[in-house]
Amino acid sequence: MNACRLRFGLLGPTVVYDAGGVPRPVSSAKGRALLTALLLEPGRVVSVHTLKEALWGAFPPASAHARCRIT
Repeated sequence: MNACRLRFGLLGPTVVYDAGGVPRPVSSAKGRALLTALLLEPGRVVSVHTLKEALWGAFPPASAHARCRIT
């Protein structure tokens, strides 16, 4: 099985380098916030609370909890 080798750039523009080394910019603010929150906790489960805080700060919308859950 081939391991997928992704690289990420967080200092400066947020980018994901695909397996071929091609940079793929993360253009949306929420996408950058989500990726950063996940990358700060490598190999660990990230709580819904942490994701809500990263995406919406102190005032998340009423739908935030449901929007952060994977079913």
